[in-house]
Amino acid sequence: MGQVISTIAGDITSVVEAIGKTVTDVGGAVGQLTGITSGLAAAAAPAPLALSAGARGYRLTSSLMFADPQDFNTALKATIAAAKNAASGTFTKRWPGESANGVDAGVVAGFNNNGDLTNIIKQIKNDFTIWALPLSDAQINQMAETLKIQVQAQTGLAGVSEGTFYLNPNQSLIWVVSYGLFQVNQTAQGLVYAFTAGFDSGWGA
Repeated sequence: MGQVISTIAGDITSVVEAIGKTVTDVGGAVGQLTGITSGLAAAAAPAPLALSAGARGYRLTSSLMFADPQDFNTALKATIAAAKNAASGTFTKRWPGESANGVDAGVVAGFNNNGDLTNIIKQIKNDFTIWALPLSDAQINQMAETLKIQVQAQTGLAGVSEGTFYLNPNQSLIWVVSYGLFQVNQTAQGLVYAFTAGFDSGWGA
């Protein structure tokens, strides 16, 4: 299932340090995280062209070879922040007339291709309650499954996906997830992700 943190309620530093202690190739992981951060920063940057719905991937370009555990902690925190910025930035570009109710991020240590989403789904539900968004199991499962599918499809990439879930013919929940994978050890990967969501009342901006 992995270890999950929430930037709203979690103790980021202690969890990041705990994950760092399990990383076998610190330099390699820092290089991957640096690349993910760069890719997510590109996703968050203002774009003059309209973005189509769906998933976009950003190639990782980093070759850092040597690092210590503190470098890893710093890099992972930077990637978490970049994931939040990418989710928020994409939301604004995709729905310029709407406002997101909040943004949160997390890390799953020990994520694999079959990725257990239980804790992520719980985190999204908790945040939706805090953000006063309508709770819909189908909507939350849609977000989580999109995250899982795109992580599998975008192996080696940082990615951003967005979607709309219609509550009725006029009202909908609109959302964005951002994500990136890094190698923890020979048998496990770490998943960094962020998500944001808002309520479209159907009345326009």
